[in-house]
Amino acid sequence: MKKFVLLLLLIIIAGITIFYGRIEYNKKIQQSVFQAQGEMDRYKEELEERQQQEELERQNYILTLAKNMDQQLSDMFVQAIEKGEVIHVVTMGSAALSAEDDELSWPRLVESAVNGRYGTNIIKIDVLSYGRENTFEVVRKGRHLHAAEMNPDIFILEPFIWNDNGYARIVDTLYHVDVIIDAVQSENEDVIVLIQPPNPIYGAGHYINQVNALKDHAKENNLRYIDHWQNWPESTDEALHEFITEESTPNQEGHEIWSDYIIDFFAAK
Repeated sequence: MKKFVLLLLLIIIAGITIFYGRIEYNKKIQQSVFQAQGEMDRYKEELEERQQQEELERQNYILTLAKNMDQQLSDMFVQAIEKGEVIHVVTMGSAALSAEDDELSWPRLVESAVNGRYGTNIIKIDVLSYGRENTFEVVRKGRHLHAAEMNPDIFILEPFIWNDNGYARIVDTLYHVDVIIDAVQSENEDVIVLIQPPNPIYGAGHYINQVNALKDHAKENNLRYIDHWQNWPESTDEALHEFITEESTPNQEGHEIWSDYIIDFFAAK
């Protein structure tokens, strides 16, 4: 009888031990779950904070790149980044837009560098280079209508001033500038137009006056003017020869300093 009672007590004690052991085990499991959940929640919060910080830094970086542009242009680039869109740029002008190696021409250098700085293919540049044609020929042949049909978001015009030199008065050149721009805007009223001169020429005094007239015309008509001459040596400086070919077009170094100005315009450092 005593053995039976002792055995029963042992069974009861063992049962109680197992019962409370199970309770303690479940508590530890529950605590581990709560702890793991807490760590997961903290990780999610830290991840969200880090993502928000990275997004803020990305936005600030984009705004820094766009700081040299006016509000309309800046907004275009910011929205293109947000929507994953590509800005279509058409640049039209003389032989000054071309190089022996197309990949080393200033439009291609601009396209590559701007896309690199933004970290995505944000712009695509199509080049319409019409060699030695003057503005009378360009308009008579309907070159401007082709540019309009391409329906660019941004239109950069180099208005053939050097080609017109000796063939047309500056008033004729400026008249054709307006004809070309009107054609492009008639296809897309939201197009952003940029005007820029060709490369500088050493000792060309009358040409300088023509370029100044273009600059004044742009200001009077609220046209954006890209003054890339700021990057070149003065027209009276013999150092200018180091950047210009015998045909009065940019050599490789000339394309590089021209592109540097436009790169910093679209994507400031």
